[in-house]
Amino acid sequence: MHIQHYTPGYPLANFIQHMVYVSGSLPIPYIKELPEGGINLVIELNEHTKNSVLLSEQSTGNIEMKHAWISGIQKQAVLYRNNPDSTIISIRFTPGGFFSLTKIPITAIAHVGIEAEAILGNSFRQCYQQVLNTVRIEDKFQVLENYFLHYTAHESMEQEVVKFMHENIDKPIDWLIFKTGYSQKHVIHMLKKHTGFTPKLLQRINRFRLVVNELQRHKEHVDWFSIVQRYGYHDQAHLIRDFTDFAGIRPMEYVASQLSNEKNILVPDMILQLPDSKIKGQ
Repeated sequence: MHIQHYTPGYPLANFIQHMVYVSGSLPIPYIKELPEGGINLVIELNEHTKNSVLLSEQSTGNIEMKHAWISGIQKQAVLYRNNPDSTIISIRFTPGGFFSLTKIPITAIAHVGIEAEAILGNSFRQCYQQVLNTVRIEDKFQVLENYFLHYTAHESMEQEVVKFMHENIDKPIDWLIFKTGYSQKHVIHMLKKHTGFTPKLLQRINRFRLVVNELQRHKEHVDWFSIVQRYGYHDQAHLIRDFTDFAGIRPMEYVASQLSNEKNILVPDMILQLPDSKIKGQ
């Protein structure tokens, strides 16, 4: 498996968190993408390859996708069927970055598997062909960066508020709203407009991501009591329930997935192998 990361320069860095190139396959059936609060654009570089998003872990139903698609507002993990023929570039936008850059309403991409061309238009079709025709990975990243630079967006006051809220989302919500200078109703409206999330849900997702990072760092020796106390859970049952809401598996099962496949460290936003007991009817 070959993985290459790229971070756009200014001003795109305000809107795009990173781009990741992934090629090669592991002998695993499924890949699960964890929620992080931002929109993802996934570009398949093998033009005739189809990818499948499973609608649920207990169902055989799925969505077939080709070329490029957008993962909308992720309140839960997205489960992909691993495709050995797939080579992708995944673009992760900052929370609120997709709307601020493109001015496309978040409601238009409120679920998984929306074709990118249907959202971004014919200009993206041309960009996609240019990416396919470009040989070097670094040049593919540059083509995509140039494409999004055409939007020439500048950070607005609303984007500044969303950025401030996201960077300080671990603070009390009342304090955050007070610091913005806006009313609670207006701040909630801005956040939902830019990200699709309420402040409370963004706070929960942020805490979930902190726990995921903690489990990745200390998977050999997890101090569950310390995690419960440090991240403000009422008890271990609260941690398990909240983690399962976002990941679709319990935190202990997530640790098991990390320990079972050392490649997980390469793509921290994903679970590259799931316990067999969690896949039913596949």
